[in-house]
Amino acid sequence: MKYIHNISGKIEHLDYEINIDLNGKNLILVGANGVGKTSILNSIYKSINIELEKNNSQIDSFKDTLDYYKRDIKNYTEGSNEYIDKFNSIKYYEEKLKEFNSPLTLSIPNISDFIRNFNTKKAIRSNFSAYRISRIQATSSSTSLEEEKKNSLELEYVGSTLEQHLLNIRVTKSLLMTEAKDHVKANKFSQWFDNFERQLKYLFEDNDTKLKFDVSSMKFYIIQRNKKFTFQNLSSGYQAIFDIYADLLMRTELFDITPDELTGVVLIDEIDAHLHISLQKIILPFFINSFPKVQFIVSTHSPFVISSSSDTVIYDLTKQELITNNVTFYSNDAIVKGLFHVNTTHSIELQNIIDELKEVIDSDINDSNKLREHIKKLEPFKESLTNSAKVILLLAENKVLDIEENR
Repeated sequence: MKYIHNISGKIEHLDYEINIDLNGKNLILVGANGVGKTSILNSIYKSINIELEKNNSQIDSFKDTLDYYKRDIKNYTEGSNEYIDKFNSIKYYEEKLKEFNSPLTLSIPNISDFIRNFNTKKAIRSNFSAYRISRIQATSSSTSLEEEKKNSLELEYVGSTLEQHLLNIRVTKSLLMTEAKDHVKANKFSQWFDNFERQLKYLFEDNDTKLKFDVSSMKFYIIQRNKKFTFQNLSSGYQAIFDIYADLLMRTELFDITPDELTGVVLIDEIDAHLHISLQKIILPFFINSFPKVQFIVSTHSPFVISSSSDTVIYDLTKQELITNNVTFYSNDAIVKGLFHVNTTHSIELQNIIDELKEVIDSDINDSNKLREHIKKLEPFKESLTNSAKVILLLAENKVLDIEENR
Protein backbone atom coordinates (compact mmCIF):
# COMPACT_ATOMS: atom_id res chain seq x y z
CA MET A 1 0.00 0.00 0.00
CA LYS A 2 1.90 3.05 -1.29
CA TYR A 3 -0.15 6.14 -0.49
CA ILE A 4 0.95 9.01 -2.77
CA HIS A 5 -0.12 8.79 -6.42
CA ASN A 6 0.74 12.32 -7.61
CA ILE A 7 2.71 15.35 -6.41
CA SER A 8 2.13 18.72 -8.07
CA GLY A 9 2.56 22.43 -7.45
CA LYS A 10 5.16 25.16 -7.14
CA ILE A 11 7.59 25.78 -4.32
CA GLU A 12 7.62 29.45 -3.35
CA HIS A 13 11.32 30.21 -3.91
CA LEU A 14 11.77 27.89 -6.92
CA ASP A 15 10.95 29.16 -10.41
CA TYR A 16 9.33 26.00 -11.71
CA GLU A 17 6.34 23.75 -11.12
CA ILE A 18 6.37 20.00 -10.70
CA ASN A 19 3.84 17.35 -11.69
CA ILE A 20 4.96 13.86 -10.76
CA ASP A 21 2.85 10.77 -11.34
CA LEU A 22 4.03 8.16 -8.85
CA ASN A 23 1.07 5.80 -9.22
CA GLY A 24 1.92 4.31 -5.86
CA LYS A 25 5.61 3.72 -6.64
CA ASN A 26 8.78 4.88 -4.91
CA LEU A 27 10.35 8.12 -6.18
CA ILE A 28 13.93 9.16 -6.91
CA LEU A 29 14.57 12.90 -7.34
CA VAL A 30 17.62 13.83 -9.41
CA GLY A 31 19.05 16.96 -10.96
CA ALA A 32 21.98 19.34 -10.94
CA ASN A 33 23.26 20.81 -7.67
CA GLY A 34 21.16 23.70 -6.42
CA VAL A 35 18.05 22.68 -8.35
CA GLY A 36 16.01 22.31 -5.15
CA LYS A 37 15.94 18.62 -4.25
CA THR A 38 16.06 19.30 -0.51
CA SER A 39 13.39 22.02 -0.76
CA ILE A 40 11.08 19.66 -2.64
CA LEU A 41 11.53 16.91 -0.05
CA ASN A 42 10.85 19.31 2.82
CA SER A 43 7.74 20.61 1.05
CA ILE A 44 6.47 17.07 0.45
CA TYR A 45 6.99 16.33 4.14
CA LYS A 46 5.10 19.45 5.20
CA SER A 47 2.29 18.62 2.79
CA ILE A 48 2.01 15.08 4.20
CA ASN A 49 1.78 16.45 7.74
CA ILE A 50 -0.96 18.85 6.69
CA GLU A 51 -2.91 16.03 5.03
CA LEU A 52 -2.65 13.99 8.23
CA GLU A 53 -3.81 16.97 10.31
CA LYS A 54 -6.76 18.00 8.13
CA ASN A 55 -9.24 16.38 10.46
CA ASN A 56 -7.50 17.91 13.46
CA SER A 57 -9.95 19.64 15.78
CA GLN A 58 -7.36 22.39 16.33
CA ILE A 59 -7.88 23.61 12.76
CA ASP A 60 -11.64 23.82 13.29
CA SER A 61 -11.05 25.66 16.56
CA PHE A 62 -8.80 28.22 14.82
CA LYS A 63 -11.40 28.75 12.09
CA ASP A 64 -14.23 29.20 14.58
CA THR A 65 -12.19 31.64 16.66
CA LEU A 66 -11.19 33.62 13.57
CA ASP A 67 -14.82 33.86 12.44
CA TYR A 68 -15.79 35.07 15.91
CA TYR A 69 -13.22 37.88 15.91
CA LYS A 70 -14.18 38.93 12.39
CA ARG A 71 -17.80 39.30 13.50
CA ASP A 72 -16.96 40.89 16.83
CA ILE A 73 -14.61 43.56 15.43
CA LYS A 74 -17.58 45.20 13.71
CA ASN A 75 -18.89 46.22 17.14
CA TYR A 76 -15.94 48.54 17.85
CA THR A 77 -14.74 51.85 16.53
CA GLU A 78 -11.75 51.62 14.22
CA GLY A 79 -8.65 52.79 16.07
CA SER A 80 -9.98 52.04 19.55
CA ASN A 81 -8.04 49.76 21.89
CA GLU A 82 -10.73 47.09 21.62
CA TYR A 83 -10.65 47.28 17.82
CA ILE A 84 -6.83 46.97 17.77
CA ASP A 85 -6.99 43.94 20.09
CA LYS A 86 -9.53 42.22 17.83
CA PHE A 87 -7.52 43.15 14.71
CA ASN A 88 -4.33 41.64 16.18
CA SER A 89 -6.22 38.48 17.12
CA ILE A 90 -7.52 38.17 13.56
CA LYS A 91 -3.99 38.47 12.17
CA TYR A 92 -2.72 35.91 14.69
CA TYR A 93 -5.27 33.25 13.74
CA GLU A 94 -4.88 33.95 10.03
CA GLU A 95 -1.15 33.27 10.40
CA LYS A 96 -1.81 30.11 12.41
CA LEU A 97 -4.14 28.81 9.69
CA LYS A 98 -1.50 29.57 7.04
CA GLU A 99 0.64 26.92 8.71
CA PHE A 100 -1.92 24.41 7.47
CA ASN A 101 -1.69 25.59 3.85
CA SER A 102 -0.07 22.79 1.90
CA PRO A 103 2.86 23.94 -0.30
CA LEU A 104 2.17 21.09 -2.73
CA THR A 105 -0.90 19.17 -3.83
CA LEU A 106 -0.72 15.48 -2.98
CA SER A 107 -3.05 12.91 -4.49
CA ILE A 108 -3.60 10.30 -1.77
CA PRO A 109 -6.64 8.18 -2.72
CA ASN A 110 -6.46 6.20 0.55
CA ILE A 111 -5.95 9.20 2.83
CA SER A 112 -8.48 7.88 5.37
CA ASP A 113 -6.45 4.64 5.64
CA PHE A 114 -3.25 6.65 5.99
CA ILE A 115 -4.71 8.77 8.80
CA ARG A 116 -6.16 5.76 10.61
CA ASN A 117 -2.94 3.74 10.36
CA PHE A 118 -0.84 6.75 11.35
CA ASN A 119 -2.95 7.35 14.45
CA THR A 120 -2.67 3.68 15.43
CA LYS A 121 1.11 3.65 14.83
CA LYS A 122 0.89 1.30 11.84
CA ALA A 123 1.93 4.00 9.37
CA ILE A 124 4.77 6.48 9.50
CA ARG A 125 5.87 9.69 7.89
CA SER A 126 9.55 10.49 8.34
CA ASN A 127 12.01 12.92 6.81
CA PHE A 128 15.72 12.10 7.07
CA SER A 129 18.17 14.88 6.21
CA ALA A 130 21.41 14.40 4.30
CA TYR A 131 23.40 14.78 7.52
CA ARG A 132 22.71 11.48 9.25
CA ILE A 133 24.53 9.80 12.10
CA SER A 134 23.39 6.80 14.08
CA ARG A 135 21.58 7.84 17.26
CA ILE A 136 21.50 4.35 18.76
CA GLN A 137 22.14 4.74 22.47
CA ALA A 138 24.43 2.40 24.38
CA THR A 139 22.87 0.42 27.20
CA SER A 140 24.08 -1.82 30.01
CA SER A 141 20.90 -3.03 31.72
CA SER A 142 17.66 -4.59 30.56
CA THR A 143 14.06 -3.55 31.12
CA SER A 144 10.83 -5.40 30.46
CA LEU A 145 9.48 -5.24 26.92
CA GLU A 146 6.31 -3.62 28.27
CA GLU A 147 8.30 -0.91 30.04
CA GLU A 148 10.36 -0.35 26.90
CA LYS A 149 7.20 0.11 24.83
CA LYS A 150 5.70 2.50 27.38
CA ASN A 151 8.85 4.64 27.43
CA SER A 152 8.95 4.84 23.62
CA LEU A 153 5.34 5.77 22.89
CA GLU A 154 5.95 9.52 22.82
CA LEU A 155 9.34 9.47 21.07
CA GLU A 156 9.47 11.09 17.63
CA TYR A 157 12.58 9.04 16.81
CA VAL A 158 12.62 5.50 18.22
CA GLY A 159 15.75 4.20 16.49
CA SER A 160 17.82 5.29 19.48
CA THR A 161 16.36 2.38 21.48
CA LEU A 162 17.54 -0.41 19.15
CA GLU A 163 20.38 -1.66 21.37
CA GLN A 164 18.13 -1.52 24.43
CA HIS A 165 15.58 -3.60 22.54
CA LEU A 166 18.20 -6.16 21.50
CA LEU A 167 19.24 -6.55 25.14
CA ASN A 168 15.64 -6.77 26.36
CA ILE A 169 14.62 -9.52 23.96
CA ARG A 170 17.82 -11.47 24.61
CA VAL A 171 17.15 -11.43 28.37
CA THR A 172 13.47 -12.24 27.79
CA LYS A 173 14.41 -15.15 25.52
CA SER A 174 16.74 -16.57 28.19
CA LEU A 175 14.04 -16.29 30.87
CA LEU A 176 11.49 -17.97 28.63
CA MET A 177 13.83 -20.92 28.15
CA THR A 178 15.13 -21.29 31.72
CA GLU A 179 12.23 -20.13 33.88
CA ALA A 180 8.99 -20.30 31.92
CA LYS A 181 10.07 -23.26 29.77
CA ASP A 182 8.19 -21.62 26.89
CA HIS A 183 10.33 -22.73 23.97
CA VAL A 184 7.78 -21.65 21.37
CA LYS A 185 8.03 -17.97 22.34
CA ALA A 186 11.77 -18.28 22.86
CA ASN A 187 12.16 -19.64 19.33
CA LYS A 188 10.30 -16.61 17.94
CA PHE A 189 12.94 -14.36 19.49
CA SER A 190 15.68 -16.61 18.10
CA GLN A 191 14.16 -16.29 14.64
CA TRP A 192 14.05 -12.52 15.05
CA PHE A 193 17.77 -12.44 15.88
CA ASP A 194 18.54 -14.73 12.94
CA ASN A 195 16.70 -12.40 10.57
CA PHE A 196 18.44 -9.33 12.02
CA GLU A 197 21.81 -11.01 11.53
CA ARG A 198 20.90 -11.84 7.91
CA GLN A 199 20.20 -8.16 7.34
CA LEU A 200 23.62 -7.32 8.79
CA LYS A 201 25.30 -9.83 6.46
CA TYR A 202 23.56 -8.19 3.50
CA LEU A 203 24.46 -4.65 4.52
CA PHE A 204 28.07 -5.49 5.33
CA GLU A 205 28.29 -7.59 2.15
CA ASP A 206 29.94 -10.35 4.12
CA ASN A 207 28.39 -13.69 5.08
CA ASP A 208 30.83 -13.98 7.98
CA THR A 209 29.29 -10.94 9.72
CA LYS A 210 27.77 -11.86 13.09
CA LEU A 211 25.97 -10.16 15.95
CA LYS A 212 27.59 -11.15 19.24
CA PHE A 213 26.58 -10.40 22.83
CA ASP A 214 29.26 -9.83 25.45
CA VAL A 215 27.95 -10.83 28.89
CA SER A 216 30.58 -8.94 30.89
CA SER A 217 29.86 -5.57 29.25
CA MET A 218 26.18 -6.32 28.45
CA LYS A 219 26.81 -4.98 24.94
CA PHE A 220 26.21 -6.18 21.42
CA TYR A 221 29.04 -6.21 18.90
CA ILE A 222 29.03 -6.58 15.14
CA ILE A 223 31.85 -8.99 14.31
CA GLN A 224 33.27 -8.93 10.80
CA ARG A 225 36.26 -11.26 10.45
CA ASN A 226 38.97 -9.56 12.51
CA LYS A 227 36.96 -6.38 13.10
CA LYS A 228 34.68 -5.60 16.01
CA PHE A 229 32.18 -2.73 16.04
CA THR A 230 29.59 -1.33 18.39
CA PHE A 231 26.54 0.48 17.08
CA GLN A 232 28.18 3.68 18.29
CA ASN A 233 31.49 3.42 16.39
CA LEU A 234 30.36 2.28 12.96
CA SER A 235 31.77 4.08 9.92
CA SER A 236 29.93 7.18 8.73
CA GLY A 237 28.30 5.21 5.91
CA TYR A 238 26.82 2.57 8.17
CA GLN A 239 25.82 5.19 10.72
CA ALA A 240 23.85 6.94 7.97
CA ILE A 241 22.11 3.66 7.14
CA PHE A 242 21.34 2.68 10.73
CA ASP A 243 19.92 6.12 11.50
CA ILE A 244 17.09 5.18 9.13
CA TYR A 245 16.93 1.41 9.49
CA ALA A 246 16.91 1.40 13.30
CA ASP A 247 13.98 3.82 13.42
CA LEU A 248 11.85 1.89 10.93
CA LEU A 249 12.65 -1.48 12.49
CA MET A 250 11.92 -0.28 16.03
CA ARG A 251 8.54 1.10 14.98
CA THR A 252 7.51 -2.36 13.85
CA GLU A 253 8.81 -3.90 17.08
CA LEU A 254 7.28 -1.42 19.51
CA PHE A 255 3.86 -1.43 17.88
CA ASP A 256 3.56 -5.18 17.30
CA ILE A 257 3.54 -5.25 13.52
CA THR A 258 5.87 -6.94 11.07
CA PRO A 259 8.12 -4.97 8.70
CA ASP A 260 5.84 -6.24 5.91
CA GLU A 261 2.86 -4.54 7.57
CA LEU A 262 4.40 -1.11 8.14
CA THR A 263 3.02 1.52 5.75
CA GLY A 264 3.66 5.22 5.23
CA VAL A 265 6.06 7.57 3.48
CA VAL A 266 9.77 7.96 4.23
CA LEU A 267 11.77 10.80 2.68
CA ILE A 268 15.57 10.56 2.52
CA ASP A 269 17.75 13.42 1.29
CA GLU A 270 20.93 12.27 -0.45
CA ILE A 271 20.40 8.58 0.26
CA ASP A 272 23.92 7.97 -1.09
CA ALA A 273 25.57 10.28 1.47
CA HIS A 274 28.72 8.76 3.04
CA LEU A 275 28.24 5.43 1.21
CA HIS A 276 30.85 3.53 -0.78
CA ILE A 277 29.82 2.58 -4.31
CA SER A 278 28.97 -1.01 -3.35
CA LEU A 279 26.52 0.26 -0.71
CA GLN A 280 25.06 2.82 -3.11
CA LYS A 281 24.08 -0.10 -5.33
CA ILE A 282 22.13 -1.93 -2.62
CA ILE A 283 20.83 0.68 -0.17
CA LEU A 284 17.52 1.54 -1.87
CA PRO A 285 16.63 -2.11 -2.69
CA PHE A 286 17.51 -2.96 0.92
CA PHE A 287 14.98 -0.48 2.33
CA ILE A 288 12.32 -1.37 -0.27
CA ASN A 289 12.66 -5.11 0.40
CA SER A 290 12.80 -4.67 4.18
CA PHE A 291 9.65 -2.50 4.30
CA PRO A 292 7.75 -3.30 1.08
CA LYS A 293 4.61 -1.27 1.88
CA VAL A 294 6.50 1.91 2.78
CA GLN A 295 6.81 4.49 0.00
CA PHE A 296 10.37 5.82 -0.23
CA ILE A 297 10.97 9.24 -1.75
CA VAL A 298 14.68 9.95 -2.02
CA SER A 299 17.13 12.33 -3.64
CA THR A 300 20.52 11.24 -4.91
CA HIS A 301 23.66 12.26 -6.78
CA SER A 302 24.54 8.65 -7.49
CA PRO A 303 23.98 6.81 -10.78
CA PHE A 304 24.35 3.60 -8.80
CA VAL A 305 21.28 4.40 -6.70
CA ILE A 306 19.29 5.35 -9.80
CA SER A 307 20.03 2.07 -11.58
CA SER A 308 19.57 -0.11 -8.49
CA SER A 309 15.80 -0.59 -8.58
CA SER A 310 13.12 -0.93 -11.24
CA ASP A 311 10.28 -0.35 -8.75
CA THR A 312 10.75 3.42 -8.84
CA VAL A 313 9.76 6.58 -10.64
CA ILE A 314 12.61 8.97 -11.50
CA TYR A 315 11.98 12.70 -11.78
CA ASP A 316 14.58 15.09 -13.20
CA LEU A 317 14.09 18.44 -11.44
CA THR A 318 16.49 20.21 -13.79
CA LYS A 319 14.26 19.50 -16.79
CA GLN A 320 11.01 18.99 -14.79
CA GLU A 321 10.75 15.70 -16.60
CA LEU A 322 9.54 12.25 -15.62
CA ILE A 323 11.90 9.46 -16.68
CA THR A 324 9.70 6.60 -17.83
CA ASN A 325 12.41 4.34 -19.27
CA ASN A 326 13.82 1.49 -17.20
CA VAL A 327 17.31 2.84 -16.41
CA THR A 328 18.55 -0.32 -14.70
CA PHE A 329 20.07 -1.31 -18.07
CA TYR A 330 21.78 2.07 -18.65
CA SER A 331 25.50 2.53 -18.16
CA ASN A 332 26.56 4.75 -15.27
CA ASP A 333 28.16 7.11 -17.76
CA ALA A 334 24.86 7.51 -19.63
CA ILE A 335 22.98 8.18 -16.39
CA VAL A 336 25.50 10.79 -15.27
CA LYS A 337 25.29 12.61 -18.59
CA GLY A 338 21.53 12.30 -18.97
CA LEU A 339 20.30 12.95 -15.44
CA PHE A 340 23.07 14.93 -13.77
CA HIS A 341 23.77 17.03 -16.87
CA VAL A 342 27.53 16.61 -16.66
CA ASN A 343 29.91 15.76 -19.49
CA THR A 344 31.92 13.17 -17.63
CA THR A 345 34.91 13.16 -19.93
CA HIS A 346 35.47 16.87 -20.45
CA SER A 347 33.95 18.55 -17.41
CA ILE A 348 35.90 21.62 -16.35
CA GLU A 349 34.10 21.52 -13.02
CA LEU A 350 35.30 17.98 -12.35
CA GLN A 351 38.86 18.88 -13.29
CA ASN A 352 38.75 21.80 -10.85
CA ILE A 353 37.61 19.46 -8.07
CA ILE A 354 40.43 17.02 -8.90
CA ASP A 355 42.99 19.84 -8.86
CA GLU A 356 41.70 21.10 -5.50
CA LEU A 357 41.81 17.57 -4.10
CA LYS A 358 45.42 17.14 -5.17
CA GLU A 359 46.35 20.40 -3.42
CA VAL A 360 44.78 19.19 -0.16
CA ILE A 361 46.58 15.82 -0.44
CA ASP A 362 49.95 17.47 -1.06
CA SER A 363 49.52 19.96 1.79
CA ASP A 364 50.25 19.38 5.47
CA ILE A 365 46.61 20.06 6.37
CA ASN A 366 44.94 16.98 7.87
CA ASP A 367 41.36 18.00 7.22
CA SER A 368 39.34 14.83 6.67
CA ASN A 369 36.08 16.79 6.33
CA LYS A 370 37.45 18.81 3.43
CA LEU A 371 38.77 15.67 1.78
CA ARG A 372 35.43 13.91 2.21
CA GLU A 373 33.65 16.89 0.69
CA HIS A 374 35.74 16.63 -2.49
CA ILE A 375 35.57 12.82 -2.56
CA LYS A 376 31.79 12.94 -2.34
CA LYS A 377 31.62 15.21 -5.38
CA LEU A 378 33.74 12.79 -7.42
CA GLU A 379 32.20 9.47 -6.30
CA PRO A 380 29.28 9.45 -8.80
CA PHE A 381 31.73 9.91 -11.69
CA LYS A 382 34.40 7.49 -10.48
CA GLU A 383 34.00 5.03 -13.34
CA SER A 384 34.43 7.79 -15.93
CA LEU A 385 37.53 9.46 -14.46
CA THR A 386 40.89 9.25 -16.18
CA ASN A 387 43.43 6.87 -14.62
CA SER A 388 45.41 9.76 -13.13
CA ALA A 389 42.24 11.23 -11.59
CA LYS A 390 41.35 7.82 -10.13
CA VAL A 391 44.79 7.65 -8.49
CA ILE A 392 44.23 11.08 -6.88
CA LEU A 393 40.82 9.95 -5.63
CA LEU A 394 42.33 6.76 -4.17
CA LEU A 395 45.09 8.75 -2.44
CA ALA A 396 42.46 11.04 -0.94
CA GLU A 397 40.42 8.10 0.38
CA ASN A 398 43.55 6.58 1.94
CA LYS A 399 44.52 9.89 3.53
CA VAL A 400 41.07 10.14 5.14
CA LEU A 401 41.53 6.66 6.63
CA ASP A 402 45.02 7.57 7.91
CA ILE A 403 43.76 10.79 9.53
CA GLU A 404 40.84 9.06 11.25
CA GLU A 405 42.92 6.10 12.46
CA ASN A 406 45.49 8.45 14.04
CA ARG A 407 42.94 10.50 15.97
